[in-house]
Amino acid sequence: MVYYVYVIRLDDSVTHSRKFRRLNPDLNLEFPCFYVGQSVHNPEVRFWQHKNGYKSNYFAKEFGLGLCPQFYEGLNPIKTRSEAESLEEKLTKDLREKGYGAWSH
Repeated sequence: MVYYVYVIRLDDSVTHSRKFRRLNPDLNLEFPCFYVGQSVHNPEVRFWQHKNGYKSNYFAKEFGLGLCPQFYEGLNPIKTRSEAESLEEKLTKDLREKGYGAWSH
């Protein structure tokens, strides 16, 4: 089994969520926001699962606009779930450190 990381662009209105803002205290409101995830499904399949409500994250379902492959190109496929989870965490942290809003599990 292989795993994938993916990044979804979120609509700017996600910044109205106190929950989202609380986890992104250094958010630059002029930068876009993202959802970062990992899955056994390829990014395209997983994006549509979110949008259709299948095991979806609220922010990805309600605010997801589309995939941003420039953030995960060359990273997939990943051999283990542990590696995928670590990479998901790293991508989220990197985006936040640059001033982007980012959400992940």
